[in-house]
Amino acid sequence: MKKASMFLLALVSMLLIPAPGQANQWTNLGGTLGSTSRGFLDWTRNPYDGRYCLFSGAPRWNGSDNAVLCWDALNNIWQVPFVNDNSSNFPATPLGGDSASWFWNPRTTEYVVLDIAQVPPEAYAFNLINRTWRPIGNADIANISARQRPAGSGTAYSPLHNVVVITHGGNYSVGNVTRVINFNTTPPTYSELAISQPSRRGEVQNMFLYISSLRKFMLFGGFSNDTSSHLNDLWLLDPTTWTWSQVQQVNPPPPRADAMMGYDSAQNLVYLHGGYLNSGVPDRRNFHLRSRPRLLRCGRLSPGIDRLERTAANVVLPAYIG
Repeated sequence: MKKASMFLLALVSMLLIPAPGQANQWTNLGGTLGSTSRGFLDWTRNPYDGRYCLFSGAPRWNGSDNAVLCWDALNNIWQVPFVNDNSSNFPATPLGGDSASWFWNPRTTEYVVLDIAQVPPEAYAFNLINRTWRPIGNADIANISARQRPAGSGTAYSPLHNVVVITHGGNYSVGNVTRVINFNTTPPTYSELAISQPSRRGEVQNMFLYISSLRKFMLFGGFSNDTSSHLNDLWLLDPTTWTWSQVQQVNPPPPRADAMMGYDSAQNLVYLHGGYLNSGVPDRRNFHLRSRPRLLRCGRLSPGIDRLERTAANVVLPAYIG
């Protein structure tokens, strides 16, 4: 029986290892939607219809595009729940732009957008069912009008703790702030945590995630407001104690901001792609993290991609090979 169990364990382990040529393979799904380039934005999956939706992402100098775009991953098509009106109906609809904080409100089946760059503070909710905007205030989220502007912040939601965390974002905020929206109260409440670490930083829109296997939020890198340089440190935020802890790394990816990160809970993988380096040149290299209890292994999977695995006690980044 013991030999049979060992064989079964070995077989399962082999099945978990990607076959050569299949690991980390990028696929171009094609498709375009409009001529406006979009960046410096969050996009968030909603549980209402399962689509991934984003707001604008078009910089102010490129117009006032305030469209809401949604990607149907099942059918690989882009849809436009709200067609750009070039902000002509402001203040009934929000001004367009980039670096906004964008998240799903689980209580009202609405998206919320806060404070895009280069315009006065604004807070709006977008109803995905009737495709309409409405301004929001303290009656919707208590104390939201007292917020420090989160433009350029990282935004993530924990379904376990039922909170949205909006962290850092040095574009317009003063000091070092982690913002919390608690959906366990009626109405939801907004609060700010003054912190000394991690250091002040912006341009972390898609470099902040909730990691369900750790039950914590993860922040990587960003642009330092204090040193005017890019960062590559790695931090975890515990939403039960609201304390940050830095994760030790071994040869991490080069410092960067404005990268794209995503978490695959089924495979327990964190993907990191691109971003801007200190030189101002975009980096098109890719990394991913695989997390398995009691296993620590870093290995090369394919050109330009490394594997990151953790023990139960630590997270370690792989040595980067150019």
